Amino acid sequence: MKECIFEGRASRVYRAVDQAGRKVVVKQLRELYPGPASLARFSREFEITRRAAGPNIIQAHEMRVEDGTASLVLEDFGASSLAHHLRQCRFEFKEILRIGIQVAEGLSHLHRLHIVHRDINPSNLVWNSRSEQVKIIDFGISQVLGRNPVGATRLSGFSGSPAYMS
Repeated sequence: MKECIFEGRASRVYRAVDQAGRKVVVKQLRELYPGPASLARFSREFEITRRAAGPNIIQAHEMRVEDGTASLVLEDFGASSLAHHLRQCRFEFKEILRIGIQVAEGLSHLHRLHIVHRDINPSNLVWNSRSEQVKIIDFGISQVLGRNPVGATRLSGFSGSPAYMS
């Protein structure tokens, strides 16, 4: 692992270089020796992320369970969270429009696949300021409509970020 870029309640996110020499982002569970329920939720997040593959969706390379923890290996396209960028600078209207269009295209893609993200907010959108590309990340509480696998997060009740719910 190289550099920790985010620490949350349940996971840490690092920038790293994998064994093949490619730059990656690694999302690692904080819980050591996670139990079956935690592993099932993390595996489900990985499978939904892989299924969601598209131009405005983060690419999932693999899931690893080793050294007492579980990790998702994701693409690194040189981005950081939109929340970070919003704290650092003001955006021009044309930049806001370009970002909004990409988010809408990503959501449209997800919805065609019957995937509901359930937590779209600036922390779950990553933006590369050089390429101006935006991708949706963090499918941890997402739901695939039309199925209810064991351990799935139900659509009833509240999940996500209250300030961004609609």
